[in-house]
Amino acid sequence: MDLELKLLDHLKLTHKLSRNFACGYSDDDRIFVVNDVGMYILSLNGSVTYEFPSFACKKKFFSLSDYAPCRDIDLNINSFHPYISIEELYKTFMNMERSGKLKHALPAEASPVCAEWSPQGLVGGTDCMLAVLTNLGSLEIYMKFLDENEITQYCVTINITQEIVNLEKVNWKDALKFSMRAKMEEFMKRVDSVVPSAFAWSHLLKVDKKCAAVIFSAVKNKHILAWLVLERDADPNITSKPLFLGKYRTQLELITKMYWHETDEYEGVLFFSNAEGKLNFVHVSDLDKDKVQFNQEQFLYIEPDSVPFEKITVMIYENNTYIITAKEGTLIVYGVDGRGKFFDRKHFNIKGLFVSGIHHIKNKIFVLSIKGMLTQLTLSIQEEHISLEEKIITLKFDAVKYRLHGLFFSRNSVICGVLAYPLELKNFGKTLAYVNIFIYHNTLVSPLELLWNNETGSLEHFWDCFEVLRLNCLKEKYFPFLGLPSDLNYDTLSLPKLKTLRVIAKLSEMVFKKVRIVKSYDLKPYVLLHYLVEIKLVVNRMRRLLKLLSSGQKLSEFQMRSIFIQNIFLKEMVVKDILPKSNVGNTFIEDIMSVMELANELKYPEPMDCIWCGEKILGPSCLPPHVDSRCSITMMPISIIPMYKCPHCKALGHKEVKKEQNNIFCVYCDIPMEKIIHKEEYEELKEAKSECFKDCLNENIEFDEIEENECEYVIFTDSEDEEDDENQSERLRELYKQFSKSSLEEIVKSEVLRWKSSGETL
Repeated sequence: MDLELKLLDHLKLTHKLSRNFACGYSDDDRIFVVNDVGMYILSLNGSVTYEFPSFACKKKFFSLSDYAPCRDIDLNINSFHPYISIEELYKTFMNMERSGKLKHALPAEASPVCAEWSPQGLVGGTDCMLAVLTNLGSLEIYMKFLDENEITQYCVTINITQEIVNLEKVNWKDALKFSMRAKMEEFMKRVDSVVPSAFAWSHLLKVDKKCAAVIFSAVKNKHILAWLVLERDADPNITSKPLFLGKYRTQLELITKMYWHETDEYEGVLFFSNAEGKLNFVHVSDLDKDKVQFNQEQFLYIEPDSVPFEKITVMIYENNTYIITAKEGTLIVYGVDGRGKFFDRKHFNIKGLFVSGIHHIKNKIFVLSIKGMLTQLTLSIQEEHISLEEKIITLKFDAVKYRLHGLFFSRNSVICGVLAYPLELKNFGKTLAYVNIFIYHNTLVSPLELLWNNETGSLEHFWDCFEVLRLNCLKEKYFPFLGLPSDLNYDTLSLPKLKTLRVIAKLSEMVFKKVRIVKSYDLKPYVLLHYLVEIKLVVNRMRRLLKLLSSGQKLSEFQMRSIFIQNIFLKEMVVKDILPKSNVGNTFIEDIMSVMELANELKYPEPMDCIWCGEKILGPSCLPPHVDSRCSITMMPISIIPMYKCPHCKALGHKEVKKEQNNIFCVYCDIPMEKIIHKEEYEELKEAKSECFKDCLNENIEFDEIEENECEYVIFTDSEDEEDDENQSERLRELYKQFSKSSLEEIVKSEVLRWKSSGETL
C-alpha cells in the first residue's frame, strides 16, 4: 500500500519531548505519547455530531509513580558514601537508578524512558495494559478505569520491578558488617540485579481459559526474567500479581532494546540488543506452563560499534520473515525464508541523521527521520537478495522548524500521525514549547469504502474511518454517503451495515447545514435507521433468550421483564408504521413475528413500578411526561447509577447484563463499554416520589401569574401532526396495556393487512 498524505489537523500537548519512538498505537485504538514527566493517552472521541473540523480525541495526562528500587534493597547509600573514593562516588551518584535516596538532595522526578502497549484483552477481556519503564528503574504496568465521577484514571496495577526485588531478596546476605567498600559493591550488585533496562510483551495467550500475556524484563546483570500477567477486571481495588515463569542469563551486557515475535500459540522468538550495538535472539517456548523454556542463544549482529539499536520489529511477507532494525540513521533488514534460514542482510542509509519512527504494511516500510523526512521503502526479492526501492513522502508542514520523534498509523491505515517538537526557541523565557501531533489522512485509502466493505461483523475497529469521514465532510462540505448505492434494499441489509448507515445518517444531518448546494439526499433519516437497528438488536436478543428458555434453562426475573418490555417495543414499532416508513417489509416482519409468537405465550412477572412517577413500567420508555434511564441492551430501567457506559455515544448498561455476557459492548458502536467503579455499594432506589414531583406534574399551572422574564414556550414532540394532546399520557398507558394483552394476530397481522389494503409500500 502506497502513501499519500493530506493534513487534517494539528494538536498541541504541553511538556517537553526528547526521545525517539515516543508514541505507539494500541490494539484498542489508543495512542500513548512519552514526554519528559509523564504520559499522554489519546483516544478517539467517536462523536459524529462534533461540528468543529478538528480531530476529535480525548486527551488524558498522568504522572508516573516515584518508586525507586534502590530504596528497597536493604542497603542505605548514605551509610557508606562518605568513605569511598571519588571515582567510586561518581559511579554511584551519576547513576539515576542508584542515587535515589541521598540525604540533603532533592529526590529525582520520575520520567518515562520507554513504553509499550500489551496485546488486547488483558483488561476486562477487551482493553490493553500499558507498561512504562522510568528513569528510576521502575517497570510499571498501568490500567485505565472510570471512577464514580466518570473521570478516566490510569493507575499502577503491577510493578514488575518490585516483584523482581521480592524475588531476589531471598538470596541477599546481611551486609551490615561489610566494609564500606564491600557495602558499595554489594549495593551496586543488588541494584543491577533488580533494575530493568528493557522489556517486551508477548502475544495474547489463553491460560486456564483466561487471557494472558508474558512480559519479558531484562535487568542489568545480564538476566532476562519472564512474568505471566493474567487478565483482570478494570477495577483498581482488585489486587493482582504476575506469575514468575523463569530466568535466563544472556551473553550480552546492559540490554537496551527487546522485541517479541510470535511463531506459534505458546512460543516465539525474543530479540534483544545491548549498548555495544550487538543483537541476539533466543527461541522461547512453553509460555502456558509453570516454567518457560529458553533455547540456545544465537547471534544476529555481532560487530560492536557502541551504537545501540533503537528499534527492532518483524514483518512477514510472502512466506518470508524480515527482521527490521534501526541504528541511528541506518536501517538493517534481515531476510529469513520459510525454513528458518537467513538468506540476506540489507543496509540502507536514511536521509535525516536519526531514525525516529518505523511502520510497515505488507511489503512497505515507512521510516521517519528526526530531521523531517518520511521515506517509503518498497521491499522485494531480486536474485535472492533484498531490494529496497525508495520514495520520499511529502509532509505538509514546515519540517525545518521541528524535529520529529515518532510515527503511528491507525488500525486501518487511514490515519497517520507524526510527533514533532520545536527545533529552535528564540526566547526560552517567553516562548512556550509544545509537543505537536500532525494528523494526516492517507488519501489512497477511502474511509467510506472500508466501512461499506467491512466483513468483520462489527464497527469496533472502524472508528478511525468515521473520524476521517467526518473531518473531510466538514472541511470539503459534502455528504458522507456520496458513493453509496442509491437503490439500497434496507430490508435485506445486515445489522453491521444498518449500524454503519445509522452513524452516516447522523453525520449527514450534522453537516446538512454546511453543504452549499443539496441536489439529492439519498439516505433514510437517522431516526428511522435508529429504529431499524433497535428492531434487529431486540429480535436478536429475544431470540437468544427464548432459545435458552426452550432448552430448559430458567431465565431470571430481570430477563423475563426485559423480554416483556422488548416485546412491547416491537409491537409499538408495528403500530407506529416504522416498517413502511423505512421501506422495509418481509424480512423485518418475519423476524418480528418469529419472536413475538413465542413471547406472547409466556407468563411474565408483575411489571415494575417507576421509582419517579409510580406508574407501571410497561414499555421501552416511561409514560410521559418524564424520561427515565434505560439500559441500551435490555431496555430495563436503571434505578440509581449505571454500571457500564459507552465512551462514544454514552449509552448505558445495567449491572445485570454482566450475568448474560462476559464482555459488555455498546450495541450501537460495537466498542467495549467502560465499567464505572464506585467506592461503595449502592442499594437499588425503591421510591423517589415527592410532593414537589406532584406539583411538577400538575397541568393546571397558571402561567399568567409569572410576570418577570417573559419568554416563549416551545413544545417538542415526535408526532407528525404535532397535536397538543392533553390525554397523551393516558392514551399511551392504555396502548401499553393493550399491547401486554393483545395476541400476535391482533397486532402484527392486522397491521400487515392494513398496509396491503392501503397500498403502502412494504
